[in-house]
Formats: sequence, C-alpha cells, structure tokens
Amino acid sequence: IQQCQELDLPAPLIEFIQNSDQKTLCLYGGQHCMFKKRVTDDMLSQIATILMQLNRPEMILDFGNNQLTNQSLSTIIQLYNATHFIGLSLKQNSLTSDCFMLIDFLQICELQYLDLSENPLGDLTEKIMSAIFQSQTLHFGISATERAFGSLQLLNLQNTDLTGRAAVILAEFLKSRFCGLRELNIGSNQLDEKQMDLVVESVKFNTSLQGLAMKSCNLTSQQAVQLVRNLVFTVPSEFYIDIQTENTLILEKIEQMQKLQLRNGQMENMPKVLIKGKSVTPLQMLDLSSNPIGFDVCLQLKEHLKLKECHLKVLILNGVRIQNQGARALAEGLVEYQLKNLTEKVFGFVDSEDGYDQDFKNVTLQNLLSKNSISTGFCLSLRRCAIQAQGLSSLAVCCKLNQRIQLVLLEGNDFQVEYIKNMAFHAQLEWETTIEARSQQKSLFKVDFGFERAVNEKGRLLQFRDQGRKIFGLGVFE
Repeated sequence: IQQCQELDLPAPLIEFIQNSDQKTLCLYGGQHCMFKKRVTDDMLSQIATILMQLNRPEMILDFGNNQLTNQSLSTIIQLYNATHFIGLSLKQNSLTSDCFMLIDFLQICELQYLDLSENPLGDLTEKIMSAIFQSQTLHFGISATERAFGSLQLLNLQNTDLTGRAAVILAEFLKSRFCGLRELNIGSNQLDEKQMDLVVESVKFNTSLQGLAMKSCNLTSQQAVQLVRNLVFTVPSEFYIDIQTENTLILEKIEQMQKLQLRNGQMENMPKVLIKGKSVTPLQMLDLSSNPIGFDVCLQLKEHLKLKECHLKVLILNGVRIQNQGARALAEGLVEYQLKNLTEKVFGFVDSEDGYDQDFKNVTLQNLLSKNSISTGFCLSLRRCAIQAQGLSSLAVCCKLNQRIQLVLLEGNDFQVEYIKNMAFHAQLEWETTIEARSQQKSLFKVDFGFERAVNEKGRLLQFRDQGRKIFGLGVFE
C-alpha cells in the first residue's frame, strides 16, 4: 500500500490490496477516481509488479478506457505468467492491428473472460479468432485441469473492425462441440450479408451461449428472424463438425468425444448433438438494437417464447422500428411466459464416460445482469421503437398480467392518444393502471418512459427528462 501511495497509483488498486477476498481489480478509466490517473504503459508496469507480489489467484483485471498501447502486452504477458489471472479487459485503449503480441498472449493463456472492444484491431481480428480457435485451452479445454469444453466464457469484440475472415472463424468456433462461450458481443461491426449469414447459421449448433449482443451489425430482418429460429434447431442425421488441426492432443479429444457420443446414441441431454436430435441455444440475453429490422423479428420472438426450450430473460431492441405490430406480438408472447430459473439444468457437457457434467464443472457462471439491474424477472428495452399508443397499451396490459416482467424501458415512443377505427387508445392511462395494479400487488416493477412527472404550483402536469436506466447484458466488466 505504501508503494502504491509513493507511486501515486489509482485508489482502486489500494482498495483491492486491502480486501483479500476481492477477485476483480477495476481500473476502468471512466470512473471519477480515474479521470486524472488513466493507466499508461509505464503505470501498468508498476501495477503489474505489485500484483505479481500479491499473486492473488483467479484475478479479473479491468484496464478498460485507459491509455494502453501495443507495448502494454509485454507487461500483460509477464503478469499472466506470474499470476495466471482469468479475466482481462482492454476495452477502449489504443491497441491497433499491429499488436501481434496479443496473439502470443492468446496462445499461452487460459482466460475465461476477454474484452477487446472499442479498439481498431481490423485485420488482427482474424489472427485473434484463429488463435482462439486453435487454442488447446480457450477452445478445447486441454489444460492441467481437464475440461470437457474450452475455458473462454466471455468474448467482447464490439467495434473492433471485425473482418470477414474473422467472422468465418468465429462461426466455426460457435459451431464447435467444445465451445464453452457463454457471452458474446460483436456489436458495431459491419459485416456483409454472407458473413453475417455464417454467424447466424452457426447458432443452430451452439449449445453454450447465454448472452448475445449484436447491436448495430447491419443485421437484416430475414437474418434476425432466422437467428431467433435457430435457437432451437432439429439437427439432421449424422451431423459432424469437421475441425482441421494437426494438434495430436486435440485430435485425441475429438476422437474420444465422437466415440462417446456415438456409443450413447440419441440422448436428450447431449451437449452437442452429432446425431439426430435437437440442438438448443439457452440464450437468456439478446441485444439486436440499432439494426435495420422491423416487426418480423417480434413475430418470431413470440413463437420462440412459447417453446419449453426458451430461456430468454433480457430482450433489447432499442432503435428497431417494431411499431405497433411488433409491440403487440411481444405482448402476446410475454403474457403467459414463465421464466426459467438460473439454477435449472439448461444443458450439460460430456465430462467422462461415466456421465455428464450437469453442474458446469470448473465453470464460474456470471449473472447476465449487473448488480445495478433487476435480475429476478424479465427485462425489456424498447427505446425509440416507433411504437404508438395502441402498441404501448398492449404492453401495459401484458405487464399487468405477467408479474415476472420487472423492467420495461420505453423512452422515445409516442404516448399521444391514437385513434384507430373509431377506437381511442390512451397509453398513459393504461400504464397508470398497470403501475397502480402492480403497486397494490407489491411486485417488483419499474418502467421508464424517458420522463418523470411532477405538478407545478398551478396544478398542471409537467414532464421532465429522466436519466435513462441502462440494462447491462454482458456483466463481467460492468
């Protein structure tokens, strides 16, 4: 601690040292305490020296929104070799497509959480995905602690200029039997139609994803509909994923897995169906915001919500013009929708010839919502979705009937009275009725219209902008 004070290192580092139970070191540059102490390459070297002395197991390190450059990777590699931390965020730093030491790092590490978002990595993304795909630990789970699947659980590549070739490898990774990825964010990457088709198609064969963020990805309506449809997919007979590798350990593991699954035959709880059966992606969080899609995706979501295999818990469609038709479809789908508890056995991984690892051995499950969000019910974000009073009224009735809906964000929609075929729809009145009913039932419920109400001295109702609540989907580094 004295060393930190002498070097004028950020206060969160001192707090981290003082709390021996703390696993996450948050030096995210956006914090008030970090404004004048953004982490630089030199400062990172000093921090790494202290962390190596501390040598705390299973650390998660958040260096996001700082001033780190490509040179910082040499320090990070040294720190990893000494401590074997399990999570790293380099979000919004100054990494570039020339950061080849990042590839060296990925070839040796056994991370569970990796956030490289908001860095202009460009062509390097292909090498990043290739390194992950060929990694014995990140992809195939071959390490000192044998896993049935890869160690990497969170991957955030938002706004990294993801290339088409990187998308191809990502699709192969998602289809792989050994993929252990729980949360994926590829938002704000402009892939062309064929590349996006590959990613959407890969979801058919993925049985691990619980959080998927594809904000502003130029996703079309047809692709969005197909994505939702692919979450529950009947696999054709004798389907195999062909993984090209010369690594003997990986080849042995693939052979063992194939023999085991062929011997067990068609079992409902197979983790990656290689023979005829149903492949389920247990998605709990889906973010399709700011894509040029319409209400068609809501019609498909309505059908998905009816399925017993549906595990959806957070739906974010901000900036998608779902209009009244989409809002009504979502309302109809959500009226009777019952959430599955996080403790339920969603899927299992083959662990040995004796059975299945139903409790996700060697995996630390992260809540999909941060501590600042509601995590026990359904969360729906429909900001700026061109919904008018009729659709808003349908959503209000839905929230009145389904007590499991606990957070709804509706900023930027039209609450003015709407007249359709001599019928008047009063959205504000419907929502007031819903809020009153939920209040009387004492069920946890919040709705954000983007304004708050107050009465002035003349008794007139005023509307003010309210600070919008944010839904956190991928919550490890929030």
